[in-house]
Amino acid sequence: MTADGQASRIQRLTGAGSALFRCHGTFDELERLQRHGEHDGWRISRRPAPGDLLLGLVASPAYVVDLIVVEKVVSRGDMFTAVVDSTSEVRLEPSVSLERVMRRLGTRGKNWQVLRGPDVAEFGDALVDELREAGPIDDIEGQERWAACRRRSARNRRHVLKREQGVCQSCSFNPRPLFGATADTALDVHHQEPLAGQPRPSVRTSTDALILLCATCHRLTHARHDLDWEGVRATLAAYGSLR
Repeated sequence: MTADGQASRIQRLTGAGSALFRCHGTFDELERLQRHGEHDGWRISRRPAPGDLLLGLVASPAYVVDLIVVEKVVSRGDMFTAVVDSTSEVRLEPSVSLERVMRRLGTRGKNWQVLRGPDVAEFGDALVDELREAGPIDDIEGQERWAACRRRSARNRRHVLKREQGVCQSCSFNPRPLFGATADTALDVHHQEPLAGQPRPSVRTSTDALILLCATCHRLTHARHDLDWEGVRATLAAYGSLR
C-alpha cells in the first residue's frame, strides 16, 4: 500500500467515532503477523467493543505496526478474546514511533490505554503527519533502534530459556521432553512490569524482570488487568492442576 493509501485509510478509520485501544505484541507475534497475517496472542488491557480499533504496538519504546478493526468480542467470564477483521488492517511499513506521534499532540502520552471521541481522530491525524513527514535520517535512526531492540529481545529470550530450562514458571509444564527442538516455540518470555507502564521507556529491561511462561499461562496472565502470573499459578494449584 502506498503512503497516501495508508494515510487515507488511517484517517477514515480514526474518524469514524470508534474508540482506540493499545494492543501489544512481541517480536515473535509480529513475525507471525507479517508471515501469516495472524494476530493471535496480542494483548489488550481493557475490553473493546465490536467496531473499536486496535493499535498494534511492539518494542519499548513502542512502535506502531498496524491499525485494525475489532469484529467481535468473545467473553468467557472475566476473560475475553477480541476477534479482528483482517480486511480492515492498515499495516505500517516502516513502523512509526508512538512517542513521536504523541509529541505531535503535545504530550508524551506513554501510559494511555484507550482513546475516545475527538482524541481518536486527532491521534489519526498525528499518525498520518508522522508517516508523511519522517525524513531519511529519522528512518535510519528508527531502523537502528528497531534492530537494536530486536537483538536485545532475542538475547533476553535465549537467556531466560537457558535459565529456566524450558519450564513454565506458572504451571511447571516442560514441553521439551515431549516435543524436542520445537518445544520452545510454545514458550513465551513475560515482562513482570508491563511494557506500557514503564516510567522511562528508554531503560533496558533487566533479565531479572523476565520470566518464562507457556503460551496458555501467558495468555491467561494478560486476560485480566487484575491477574498476574502468580495469580494464574495460585488458581491452577488450587484446582490441583500442578504436579
